[in-house]
Amino acid sequence: MKALVLSNSGLINFGGMDYDYAAALDLVSDGYEVFMSDCRQALPCCRINVIGSKLKCLECQVQRKIAASLFPKINQVALPKDNEWELIWDKIAKVPINDEKDLINLRFDNLDLGFAAVSTAYNLTLGDCLDMDSDFADLRKTLKSILFSYLGAIRLIREIDPDLVIIWNGRMSEHRAHLRAAEACGKKYRITEVGSDDTKWHYFKNYPPHSRHHLQEEIKLNWVGVDQSEKVEIAHNWFRNRRNRKLKNQVNWAENQEVDYLPKNLTKEKKKIVIFTSTWREFVGMDDWKLAFGHTQFEATTIILEELEKRGCDFQIIIRLHPNQENALREKAKFMSLGMGRVVVIAPLEKVDTYALIDAADVVITFGSTVGIEATYWGKPSILCGPSLYDEMDVVHFCDDPKKLIDLINDAKTKSIQNCLPYGYFTATFGRKLEVEFPFFQKVRRFFYFFYFAERIIKKPFKIIRNLIRFVMNRRYIFHLNS
Repeated sequence: MKALVLSNSGLINFGGMDYDYAAALDLVSDGYEVFMSDCRQALPCCRINVIGSKLKCLECQVQRKIAASLFPKINQVALPKDNEWELIWDKIAKVPINDEKDLINLRFDNLDLGFAAVSTAYNLTLGDCLDMDSDFADLRKTLKSILFSYLGAIRLIREIDPDLVIIWNGRMSEHRAHLRAAEACGKKYRITEVGSDDTKWHYFKNYPPHSRHHLQEEIKLNWVGVDQSEKVEIAHNWFRNRRNRKLKNQVNWAENQEVDYLPKNLTKEKKKIVIFTSTWREFVGMDDWKLAFGHTQFEATTIILEELEKRGCDFQIIIRLHPNQENALREKAKFMSLGMGRVVVIAPLEKVDTYALIDAADVVITFGSTVGIEATYWGKPSILCGPSLYDEMDVVHFCDDPKKLIDLINDAKTKSIQNCLPYGYFTATFGRKLEVEFPFFQKVRRFFYFFYFAERIIKKPFKIIRNLIRFVMNRRYIFHLNS
């Protein structure tokens, strides 16, 4: 049996070589002949090197060569260049792209080329929508790299003819291309991702981790078992530990919040609706991750406020921005502008306690945030106005019509806490221990840090001059792939 690991990252953690090698070594122990791809600096850019820095490419290649020497049983193979690649790109490059929708709809064969690029871009943008004029001067490179990866992966799959293909994440840039290449060749695949914490990794078999239906089916299956009492306790502890800031090796956005601290301008006499936003932008373009109404969370929130105003509802509305929206400057500014009258807006890094807000709320509204299911666990009616990884588990009230939202707010009852437990258990435990080690990685990284620092010093005057010229000229260009 043969397995192909489609890999091109020389980093460690969150989609790097450690996940690729963990899967590869696991397959070697199962008797597979394992091959691992390497772009060999052929891509114009990649997910971890969006500007195509030659220095970053060099560091990646040095790390990959060291890793290859540590694990000689894994066959290293170059990602081949398709002979038709440039001709295909020339045709794609002639498609005019004037807005985000045009970009998302850009496809080649079964490859959702535009979505793969947008999914990566939203990890970098400062807003809740792409600014096609200024956000991504190097987006053309990203599109070319995705196409190169797709065509190269198809060639490699056909040459090796593996029984199984291993991919990381399956959403962004070249990883989306790898997923679509495996599907185009009719191959079984597994997708690796971070497990329940950053010390674990997990296989998703023949579906990406962002497939809501498939993941929730796995959560339900994982709940069935003989040690039910132990699972129940683990599930309860997951919810308790999140509230008490005791989660280990996981991002806990509430850890810098002050316990039990609430805004001083809350009105005790009025019913309180607390809206929690989330960092949903990376899912933009996924067909099954569209908001119930509105194109963005800001639009959806303004629709909710308008409906409340039309119905003359005397509620106090608190909008809690997700801490990770601190760097989404345009998005943050839009939300903060809503803070007047009976609307209280809490900035991303304010010390206000998320869980104290849940306790103070009469109703919680989310667009997909984990807070939606947590609100149910802590005994509050929870309304969901967007997709989530728990929307098929009967833990929230789903609303896709803002005109019906007011009646739902008035009548919503808290769902069963028991329905929350399978989600808590899975999220607390899924994945296997990440045991692969790269002893020289940090030494090589520190060595390259010196060159990165020198590069920034050298480039800084040129960057200032370039920005000054742009400011003086004040010119804006319509984004076009062939420009």
